[in-house]
Amino acid sequence: MRTEPSSLDVYNKIPREFSFGRTKPTVKDVEGLLEKMKAELIIGSYSPLLDASINECIYYCSNHRIATIKFDASNYCLTEMRRRSVLPTFDAWQFPILLSDYMNGSLSANTIEKLLPYFWGNYVPKDPEPRRLLQAFKAIDTLVVELRQKMYTGMPVNSVDSKSVIPEDFVITELVKQEIAGKVKTLMMEAEKEKETIIAQARVQAETEAREIVESAHRQGESEKQSILDAAQEQADKIIHNASIIADKKIAEAKKRILDLSANKRLNEYADEHSSTEECFSAVREALVKANESIKRLEDSVFESITRKAYTQLIELYNLIADTKDSTFSLALQTNSQDLENAAYNMDVFLDMLVEYLADYGVQTIVSFQGDAFSAKHHTLGKTGIQFDPRNARISRSLRNGFVWGEQVLQKERVEIEGDKHVSWY
Repeated sequence: MRTEPSSLDVYNKIPREFSFGRTKPTVKDVEGLLEKMKAELIIGSYSPLLDASINECIYYCSNHRIATIKFDASNYCLTEMRRRSVLPTFDAWQFPILLSDYMNGSLSANTIEKLLPYFWGNYVPKDPEPRRLLQAFKAIDTLVVELRQKMYTGMPVNSVDSKSVIPEDFVITELVKQEIAGKVKTLMMEAEKEKETIIAQARVQAETEAREIVESAHRQGESEKQSILDAAQEQADKIIHNASIIADKKIAEAKKRILDLSANKRLNEYADEHSSTEECFSAVREALVKANESIKRLEDSVFESITRKAYTQLIELYNLIADTKDSTFSLALQTNSQDLENAAYNMDVFLDMLVEYLADYGVQTIVSFQGDAFSAKHHTLGKTGIQFDPRNARISRSLRNGFVWGEQVLQKERVEIEGDKHVSWY
């Protein structure tokens, strides 16, 4: 059975050169593409070239911060497969507009002639207007029904819309292809469902692994802290025990000397020995005080060492999850995946858990609000290469938290200042 090439196949097969000698298409080439697209929509309710055009336009609007085109066709199919690499943006923007005029019979050869120098090139729309494009898609949706009724009911056509006539051999071929298109659509729907299932499973796995990492880091920090404190307490007990033994020995010797002096009634020597005993007691007290101070310094040093190691690991884990959240959200924007976007937002739960763990170690969070003054000590810009006066700069929004322990800044807060047009998804 003979298989007709699709409109996208015809578009790709038109001769062209991607060099300084770029081939200029003809009016006949463009009209042939429009006729092919019209026939595909009327017979099969799907045109690959129109589908690729709308996906390229959606990508262009999203990438250039233009209001996104949202349109649900009632009488033809759009796959939203984002085929932005198939055709140039200028061609994609013009095809729906030209097709709507072509289908209602208002398109002239002069209009096509003016656009020919820009087709098949690396051009973009000069003044893109999404509303004009949306009107074209709505008009196509309405005209598909009208032309389909004329084709199947045998209604006469006037001279204005004489281009609506579909060749008989093409109609037969497209009717055969319609069944195949239905099967393809079913397979695509099954593939989309499988993709959603895989994304959901990946999200659950990522959340589980992130939670396990956070809890493991916290447990490890608590275990190391307790083991070092136990060792310090054991050392302190040894020091106190040894000091007590020495003190008891000194006191026993002093008492023995006092009894000996009393029996011999040597009062003068008793007075001297009493003074010596007081000095011994004083020496013991000083030894105990020094031992206690040594123990306290040891405990402070051990606690500071544990705390420093713990908050360093927690901040590293915080930044790792924050970077993962950034990359996941960027991928969600590129693939238009709601599941990935939800997964990115769910990572905030783990970031909040880490902030609470850091607070347990005395680490405070640096968070600024719109209008706060910029501080070089506590803030850093999220985008480099910006010239500004830090003395008068005002913060427009916070991009990532900073952290401080006592007077020591562990990590500066990443912010965006007023006048900086850098865009972040935070």
